[in-house]
Amino acid sequence: MKVTPMAKLTDAQRQERALNRARKAALEAEERDRRREEQRRRSREETRLSQEELQAGVLCPGCGEPINDQLGNWPPPAQMSEEEQRQRDEADARYRERHDQCDSPVRWSTAGSRAEHCLYCCPPPPLNPQAARALLQLISAHEEAQNRGSAAGSHT
Repeated sequence: MKVTPMAKLTDAQRQERALNRARKAALEAEERDRRREEQRRRSREETRLSQEELQAGVLCPGCGEPINDQLGNWPPPAQMSEEEQRQRDEADARYRERHDQCDSPVRWSTAGSRAEHCLYCCPPPPLNPQAARALLQLISAHEEAQNRGSAAGSHT
């Protein structure tokens, strides 16, 4: 079989191809940005679960998976058995299938759960009451310290 060499491209053809590559890359970037913005908008608009719904086991409104599957945390990769590694790989494949359009660089999960959720399309779970109280106390203490500082500064 005889192989025929390809004809060399002219400068105009090279420029046209370069423009086409740049146009394609720009269109892909715009589509990625559009998808991310749509996912953020949807995430803001979707109702987040209440503490009662979380405790009742209501599924994630973003992906339909349990927020906490109660299977426990994954062991560190170096300590995984072959079976656990296989299960982890299968869970990762299911995640990628559910979130193939998300393009999120970050996943989140809750303590004691192997279920992973997308940062873009899965609203985070509510704070538990103890964490909410601790956060409120922290914010209050910070505001009081700022008020004391500004009151002390006004008397000088």
